Amino acid sequence: KLDYTLCCTFLKGMANFYTGQEVLLNNDSKAKIIQIDLNNISSPLILCEDEFIDLTKTDDLYIVEIL
Repeated sequence: KLDYTLCCTFLKGMANFYTGQEVLLNNDSKAKIIQIDLNNISSPLILCEDEFIDLTKTDDLYIVEIL
């Protein structure tokens, strides 16, 4: 069994670490992680070519690699 407080602290630390990181998307575009929702860490808000994209609202776009 995992401790809730410890898990939340860990996830917040991860979100802070990956914010600002460059990622590769499945369409071969590069983007920058702008904000991570702790309730859905696999689908952050990204900035791609001067356009903000919320990955929680797109089914056809996703991160394939952290650069």
